[in-house]
Amino acid sequence: AISDVTLLINPSADGRREVLKNIVRALRVFDIEHPNIALLALVEKPSFQMRDTVEPYLAARRETGYDERVQGEPLYFEHYRADSPRAVVVISHGFTESIRKFTEAIYYMLQAGYEIWGLDHRGHGLSYRPGGKELVVHVGRFEDYVLDLRHLTETLVRPAAGELPI
Repeated sequence: AISDVTLLINPSADGRREVLKNIVRALRVFDIEHPNIALLALVEKPSFQMRDTVEPYLAARRETGYDERVQGEPLYFEHYRADSPRAVVVISHGFTESIRKFTEAIYYMLQAGYEIWGLDHRGHGLSYRPGGKELVVHVGRFEDYVLDLRHLTETLVRPAAGELPI
């Protein structure tokens, strides 16, 4: 079960179909009743439904901000509040990605009662980039990703989660 969740949280770069398969596996792990219906909805969702349904739903629940583990190196994060949360999911994106890659997955997990946190790792998305080059992904030390994710979890996620499992 842990490997299924890990696949969702850190998918390979094999494309959208692989991400969707991993979401279905995770939905099964989370005891979602009809994971194949969720997969069909993800595959068949027209762009107007994203614009008219998904994006407003997420915008109403999204909180964004910056946090610094290292002074002067702000890391962008997003927090999505579920209406009646039963657990918290922390998303760690892959290389050259951003938390925004998971828009549809976040939508379905929120509807299933999971509160979501995610950050853009340093050198990615809206987070600190050494040298300020917006279009260049930079990895100084992979250990920094682990330390940043631990910092986010300990300083923001865990206190906000209260008694909810993470």
